[in-house]
Amino acid sequence: MSSNNKKHIKLIINIFVLIISIVILIRTINFSLVFKEISTIKPYIYIITVSLALFRTWLCGLRWAALHPVSNERLSKWTYFKLTMLSHLFNLIMPGALGGDVIKTIYAVGEREKNRMNDVIAVFVDRTIGLLSIMFFGLMSMLFIHTKLNINWFQLLLLFFLSGGFIVFIINKKVLDFLERTLSSIPIVKKVTKTVFSSWRNALHFYKINPKQVLYSLALCIPIHLIAFLTYYIFSLYLGLSVNFLNIIFSITIMWLITALPISIGGVGVRELSLIWLLGMFGVSSEQAVTLSLLVYINTILIALLALPLLLDVRHKKEIANLSIDNSKITDCNVENTF
Repeated sequence: MSSNNKKHIKLIINIFVLIISIVILIRTINFSLVFKEISTIKPYIYIITVSLALFRTWLCGLRWAALHPVSNERLSKWTYFKLTMLSHLFNLIMPGALGGDVIKTIYAVGEREKNRMNDVIAVFVDRTIGLLSIMFFGLMSMLFIHTKLNINWFQLLLLFFLSGGFIVFIINKKVLDFLERTLSSIPIVKKVTKTVFSSWRNALHFYKINPKQVLYSLALCIPIHLIAFLTYYIFSLYLGLSVNFLNIIFSITIMWLITALPISIGGVGVRELSLIWLLGMFGVSSEQAVTLSLLVYINTILIALLALPLLLDVRHKKEIANLSIDNSKITDCNVENTF
């Protein structure tokens, strides 16, 4: 099957999931209540949350810069901030909630004429660090709230793995070797398996030989994630939802991991259905969960609008037109942003 046919199939799947999710929401949610709640939000709430998001984007740029393999090849701090802002813009129209990372990577490698693969590695490691750290937040929150969840042991085990429990396995060499041998025996995923495991081993090697950079990036993850959780919490307080900050951390962590999968356009629909399930565990109604999701989505759109002027920077056009990087390699970097 040609690469173009594969892309078309993926696009069809993304659109199908998007449509199905929207149909389910329309049939089950009273959107008149949702829009009524949204209309009550005061402008100053958006000013606060957008300001927090801009600061968070700056911190994400610093983390990305810190994880570049060669320190004297790093781009300027403004460039990292600018490209991270652009990723917010493209996240709205790309598959999954992290599709903008592909565009961000393309723009980054377009800034230089050589050693472009280091920028690809930096994005991959940055995404991985973000993924692992947000999983840690999810696990910590679950330690405090799991007794309050009305779920059985199987659901608890599933949530444990979704929120990062499998981390203890994927950093072990013997486990990695076993998984690679097992998955490589399946013809349909053999090629993908080789690429994924190779990239992951390279990332682990990077962590081993660059401990200071990794620790610094992990430290940055604390305010980065807390600001994102705080945005949801601010909106939940304004809506009067019966959730505390730990409930928000737990729910949003799982939701992010689900929407990071490239199965819908911008995560639309999948995000709302995920929050209905997760926040429903804490007594939040479906309409309230969807309202919270849409408020944060509006916030994301506002941030994307602020990024629009950055597209007028035409310095990248020639480099992007001449890029010959294999798109499959770039796609491998798209692991998790949010994180």
